[in-house]
Amino acid sequence: MSSITIEDVINERLASGMKENALDFSAHLRSLDLSLPEFKQEQRKYQFDIEYRGIMLCFILISHASIRIDSSQVPCSWIYWSDGEHEVKYEEPDVDDKIKKIAWKRVRTCKSCGACGQAPGKRKRVLGRDFDHVCISALGFSLPSTESWECLKQFVTAMKNDIDNYVKS
Repeated sequence: MSSITIEDVINERLASGMKENALDFSAHLRSLDLSLPEFKQEQRKYQFDIEYRGIMLCFILISHASIRIDSSQVPCSWIYWSDGEHEVKYEEPDVDDKIKKIAWKRVRTCKSCGACGQAPGKRKRVLGRDFDHVCISALGFSLPSTESWECLKQFVTAMKNDIDNYVKS
């Protein structure tokens, strides 16, 4: 039995515009020599954990006709590009101002889900800008726009560079 790749799931589940962007993103991940292990399937959702040198950078969740890309919770991931995450000092990623502006549009406000016990969210600095009522998972990308895909590419590249520069082999 052959294994199912992220590209197989993208082609099967996503509509044309989203499909092209998602396939371009997966090609970018592969060009960086990131690991795209076999999927984890739960009901009708497919999750791919994106790793580099054994460190999970982010995950991609694909369901019926949607896609979400979110940060893992390891120190080199973009969850640490906001303050207050797990008592870790704020870190400034190596991304340009255009990318920061795109990311700021994706800052998550608290929906009082109860996961963090801190409803209605907290005041946080995200990529150098302050926001109120921010979710514990400050940045996430559901159904990314074309510009958000470019942002995600830079985020993943910055995380890979951080690992290359700061994580010992």
